Amino acid sequence: MRSLRDSSRTPHGSFQLVHIFEVAFTHIPVASQNRLYTTCSCSIMMTVLRVINPLNCLLAALIAPVLGLTGVSFTDLSDNLSPRAEICLPGSDCFINASMRWSAAIRPQFEAIVKVYTESDVQHTVRLASDNGIPFFAISGGHGTHQALNNVKGGIGILLRGLNKVTVRGDIASIGGGALIGEVTQSLKERGRETGKTLLLKTRCLYLKPLVAAGACDCVGYAAPLLGGGHGYLQGRYGLIADQLIQARVVLGNGTVVTTSKSRLPDLFWAIRGAGHNFGIATELKVKTYPRTLRTKNWTIAQFTFTGDALERIVGLSNDWLADPHPPVELSHTAAFGFDPLTNNMLIVQPVINVFVLWQGNSIPPEYTDPLRYLQPVSMSTRTTDFRGINAGLGADINGPVCQKDASHFQYGVTSRKWDVDGVRKAFSTFSNAPEWLRNSFVILEAYGWEAVEKKSDAATAFSQRRDRAIFAPIITYSNNACLDALANEFGKRLRDQMVESIESNGGDANAYINYARGDEDLKDIYGANYARLTELKAKYDPGRKFVFYNPLPMP
Repeated sequence: MRSLRDSSRTPHGSFQLVHIFEVAFTHIPVASQNRLYTTCSCSIMMTVLRVINPLNCLLAALIAPVLGLTGVSFTDLSDNLSPRAEICLPGSDCFINASMRWSAAIRPQFEAIVKVYTESDVQHTVRLASDNGIPFFAISGGHGTHQALNNVKGGIGILLRGLNKVTVRGDIASIGGGALIGEVTQSLKERGRETGKTLLLKTRCLYLKPLVAAGACDCVGYAAPLLGGGHGYLQGRYGLIADQLIQARVVLGNGTVVTTSKSRLPDLFWAIRGAGHNFGIATELKVKTYPRTLRTKNWTIAQFTFTGDALERIVGLSNDWLADPHPPVELSHTAAFGFDPLTNNMLIVQPVINVFVLWQGNSIPPEYTDPLRYLQPVSMSTRTTDFRGINAGLGADINGPVCQKDASHFQYGVTSRKWDVDGVRKAFSTFSNAPEWLRNSFVILEAYGWEAVEKKSDAATAFSQRRDRAIFAPIITYSNNACLDALANEFGKRLRDQMVESIESNGGDANAYINYARGDEDLKDIYGANYARLTELKAKYDPGRKFVFYNPLPMP
């Protein structure tokens, strides 16, 4: 039997409590010790009804895994796992590394993290958790910021990174459920093909889609954006990321595995394309790919920087492009406003607006750049590169600053048919008054092509927002500090709610994009007209409600 550091079992012999504390604490890295002390200090600061001794708080954090919260031994699971699989228990370097997330403000509490390498590993882990009433969820890139993830207490994380194989046969790619976007794009680039990816603007990853699609942010998992629909630069030509899915292997909540496609379990296939986080763990995805040609391999990016007085004219111009009934499929555009001390007066710090026009080709037609030049930007630049060049240039490669896991982030997403100019201005004004500790945050205004997206009905897949062409996406970023989480979340929700209220007061419909949802939105604003059918399928495929940590559907 493989060696297993099973600290969830009570050790043999008579140990003094202090000795357990001393041994456990000395084996925790200094950074982790500091995080535990910070948690205790925060408890003291935020609790007025009782006083918590920092030592007791530290002891509780350390002793829980020693004594075991579930009474379940992982030895039997270890015997059934593949040779490379590993069970990481609290206090080990393996556990600390596996539990790190893009947002340090998302803190699920695990009793163990299982690093899986085969589909069978996933099945055995799910069965152990399900049979013993232990919460679990799958991890690939670890970028989700949904608030329900913090509801995991004494759970098991299933780290899918070992399932990262990418194979291509003809125009179909088979992608492991743990593959990162960078791994997918690199593998397909070597074969002269492309599929779903992401683009980074400043410090934010925007989920893209397949060439199927365009972009960067190598450290995001490929499966998660697809399961939520998935927007991207080539959606005007090919549709959403989810529209590229041909077949999926899915482990259900009882540990059984099924293959789903248009002809096999078609109702499940419909559901996982837009609400997939509710139904199982995707271990393999077969997706369409498209050849890269001399005409499509390069992208030209024009960047314009403006002060806040140009906001209404920028948003109006974007709305004009969004109203085009037949926009060029090569075009995507997006904007982001945030604080940039390099372009602000040192005494008067105000947000600036960066506008990005992206064109699939070697040059951008002047009708999409001249109107922005006319607005007299503070600065402007243009460059042509391939997808991998976008990654490196924007710091979104696997070792780039955007992929580092040392800060706290919350994200939000409001979708609508077009931009609400009043709402954008209100959000900009609120954002301008952000406290200094939140000034690494920013707000993204995303807009992509839509012709191929809107050719399908809202009922074609579980993704119901095909008519929404504008995505308002605040990204709240700050130094890791649990004591600031509530204030940061309040600020982000204020930006989101201002936009929703303005859209609705002006007669529009505001929805919530599932891949950016915070978790307190009305589920009908996420799932739309598909809500009722999805609740019925939830009861059919997840009757035990095992998948409840990402926009979870209720039972009918």
